[in-house]
Amino acid sequence: MSKTTDFVARLLSQIEPRHPLPTEPRDGISLLEHGAVLVLMRHMTQRQAEASVEALRAAYGDWNDVRVSQVQEIIGHLRTGSRKKGIALQRELGPTARALKEYLQDVFQQTHGLDLEFLREDISAGGKTIAQLSVLGMTAGGYLLWIANDRKVPVHLGLVRLLDRLGLMARTSSMRKAAAWIEPLVPQGAERDFTIVFHAIAERWHDADEPIYMTVGALRECPYGRKAYLDRVAQEKRVEERTRRRAEAEERRRVREEERERKAQERRRLAQQRKAEAERKKAASAKKMVAKMKAAQKNAQKKAQKKAQKKIAKKKTPKRKAAERPARKTTRKQPAQGTRKKATKKRVRNKPGRNRPSPEKVAKHKPAAVRTARKKPTRKAARSTASKPSTKSARRKPTKTVSMKKVASARRR
Repeated sequence: MSKTTDFVARLLSQIEPRHPLPTEPRDGISLLEHGAVLVLMRHMTQRQAEASVEALRAAYGDWNDVRVSQVQEIIGHLRTGSRKKGIALQRELGPTARALKEYLQDVFQQTHGLDLEFLREDISAGGKTIAQLSVLGMTAGGYLLWIANDRKVPVHLGLVRLLDRLGLMARTSSMRKAAAWIEPLVPQGAERDFTIVFHAIAERWHDADEPIYMTVGALRECPYGRKAYLDRVAQEKRVEERTRRRAEAEERRRVREEERERKAQERRRLAQQRKAEAERKKAASAKKMVAKMKAAQKNAQKKAQKKAQKKIAKKKTPKRKAAERPARKTTRKQPAQGTRKKATKKRVRNKPGRNRPSPEKVAKHKPAAVRTARKKPTRKAARSTASKPSTKSARRKPTKTVSMKKVASARRR
């Protein structure tokens, strides 16, 4: 066994198709109906799928009518053995009927008709058509090409390109030379499995979620598979790194948002506290003011009541006569022992003529000639001087006498 045949054998043993495929094709049905069976087998068994295709063909007669029919109408011709009815049956078989309608619509859009018999005439051109049928897929499309090629490996450009990348053959544009290269690689009696496996590799090589070389170790032995695997691992690491950085940035942003929100809540709390404190002080001051006002009103009422009571009492008590009033006691404070009270005279305001010099002083300062020439006293003056003793104090009597009443008033002041 050569290295290439051993590599092919390991691929055939390690790779399984995603969806079940018929072990043997049914005779007497067209390639379009074979495709319908392949699509229906994703939701039911092979026998149920073949019976459903026959029921639909018998009911409609034209697959274009099936394509434009309602899902509820198609469900009524599906042979699944389900005993459900009504809405429950529609929920169970709805995805199956929709998958069949999508397959027919896809064929109609890609081929502008509902006939795949041209695949038997040109397998190479059929490979391009099968690659465009997204609902059917490359794996089921390769199975259709195997049926169209009389159960031989269908050789087309897509398969030749894949085998060249895997290092199993050299690339060529001649399908006859390519068939000569492929024939030794196929194990005897394994044409169906070879076709399904390599078309599955072509379909799942560029799968976004899980490429086939990530799960099949035999594909990583060739340079093409090893390079794709390393590139995928590096890409996944880059994606993980980007995801990690994005998560870290998101975490930092979340922490900043939480910190900002915490500070905002703290500011709001402090503002509410200040507002509550201000309101409390305002309420306390208002309460204090009300208490003061009440106290002032109460004091005013008390004063008014006392005043009224005094007025009433004054009106009720008769006035005493002057004789009945008790005499005021005049008590003088006795000076303390060992101290003498200095006699103080109240100064009398200066009045006109109070401080005039006596006639003797005036005469004293007059010249001698004036002093000798004195007038004789009159009779009135003689009588007054005769009646009163000639004392020193009498001679110094001021020219203008002050009445006793004025003196008394001056003392009181």
